[in-house]
Amino acid sequence: MGLPETVDNAIDHLLNLEEEYLLSVTETETLAAYMKPPSRYGGGSGAGGVDDSSGGPAKGFVVRDAPWNAAGNKAPDMSSAEDFPTFGTGVAPKQASAWGPKKF
Repeated sequence: MGLPETVDNAIDHLLNLEEEYLLSVTETETLAAYMKPPSRYGGGSGAGGVDDSSGGPAKGFVVRDAPWNAAGNKAPDMSSAEDFPTFGTGVAPKQASAWGPKKF
């Protein structure tokens, strides 16, 4: 037996320890969920994951109906004037040195 004030302090201390422990456990579980690999590798369907239970290797990111995947779509001919028209003659600027004209 002890003084009622000391008993109350001990009870408060134990309740604070309990609260800190429960917060620590909750934080640890939350962080552990983020540290797991994506569900497509783990086999389960978790938060935001795609359920790929085929068991094979992952296909990666696939873009469906992309213009470069269209049937009959071919790469442009780099030497074709129709695919790459010119817009007049290019005028190259005169190369001026920051130190003035060159002396030979």
